Amino acid sequence: MIVVGSGPCASQAAMYAAPFEPRIRLAVGLEGLASPLDALRDDVPAYCVQPRAVFGGVRVPHPSALLGKRGRHHLRGESVDLVKELAL
Repeated sequence: MIVVGSGPCASQAAMYAAPFEPRIRLAVGLEGLASPLDALRDDVPAYCVQPRAVFGGVRVPHPSALLGKRGRHHLRGESVDLVKELAL
């Protein structure tokens, strides 16, 4: 199974789903945030804080760091060849 999320919130949701679901072979986040502070920018919807907020005060690394080769995180504005990205 491959999960792809596009946008500041959906990209995080896709990436955070993979550690909990072993059947996910690849999680791709498109148009993601570079850092947690980006969620506080005026041009980013406020609900983008939620995926990280559920961890409370625990400092959780970005899911791409947890997933290794199973996770691919692409920042906002980054050009991505999705066909190449999903070729396994």
